[in-house]
Amino acid sequence: MLRKSIHNLALSAIILLFTVSLCPDLFGQQLEVDSGEVTFFGSTQIENFSGVTEDVTGSLNLETGEFNFKVDLRSLDTGNSRRDRNMHEDYLETDEYPYAEFTGSLASIPDFDNGEEHEVKAQGTFLLKEISRDIEVTGSLTYDGNEGFWRIKAGFTTLLSDYDISRPRVLIVRMRDEVELDVNLVLRQKQD
Repeated sequence: MLRKSIHNLALSAIILLFTVSLCPDLFGQQLEVDSGEVTFFGSTQIENFSGVTEDVTGSLNLETGEFNFKVDLRSLDTGNSRRDRNMHEDYLETDEYPYAEFTGSLASIPDFDNGEEHEVKAQGTFLLKEISRDIEVTGSLTYDGNEGFWRIKAGFTTLLSDYDISRPRVLIVRMRDEVELDVNLVLRQKQD
C-alpha cells in the first residue's frame, strides 16, 4: 500500500512538472534575457549603415506582462571604428548616458502553444539620454518548450531629434532623422 502511494505521488509530480513545462503561462514566471541583439539602421542620401550590440539585459513577468529591458550603448558597433568613436563621443555621449531602457507592459499575454508565434503589443517608456518618450511597439513572442526559452522579436522607428541627438554628417550630407531599431531576444525562466 505504501509503495502504491509513493508511486502515485511520484506519478503526480511528473505530470505536474510536465504540465508546467507545457503551460508556462499558468504559473506566473519571471523571465530574464539569456541572449539576443539589438540592431539599429540609419541612412543618408548616399549611404545605409547599421550597428549592433548583444549587451542586453532585462526581464519579463509572464503573469503581469511587466518588462524592463536595458541596452548598453557603449557596446554598439557599426564595423567602422571612426564612425563608432564619433557616435559614442559626439552623438550618443555614452560616457554620460551609457544605457537605453524600455520599461512597460504587454497589452495582453497570449496563451502559449509550443512553437506558435503570437503577436504582442508593448506599451511603455523608452529612455535615451535621460529623455523619456511613451511608445507602443508591436512584435512577436514565441515559446519553445523543447528548448525551454521564449523569443521576443520586435522593431520600431524613432527619431534622433526626439532625444536631442543631432544628426551626424557624412561630408555634406546629414543622416536622416529616422532610425529603425530591431530587437531579437531569447529569455529563460529566472533561476533563483
